[in-house]
Amino acid sequence: WEGSSTANEETYESKWEFFEDGTMVMTIYSILNTQVTFAGSYVFEDEDTITLRLDKEEPDAPPGRRDIRMPDEDTLILTAPVSGAQAVLKRVQE
Repeated sequence: WEGSSTANEETYESKWEFFEDGTMVMTIYSILNTQVTFAGSYVFEDEDTITLRLDKEEPDAPPGRRDIRMPDEDTLILTAPVSGAQAVLKRVQE
């Protein structure tokens, strides 16, 4: 999944990869062409909510709950219920 992530009124391009074994990798690209990658895991709390857990605790890491919305099968919207941070992602074909 690739698209834009918004947090603290900043927008970043991002790539989220979810694997069947419950692991995930998230890469955030800054406007200066640098990237930060976080690895961790995810767990479905229910069909509308996941919890992200990162392997390495970093001050700027965005772990926590995300509400899930899929307006269509190729669009995934993840929203942090407390901060309002949001990722609007499109399915990437492999």
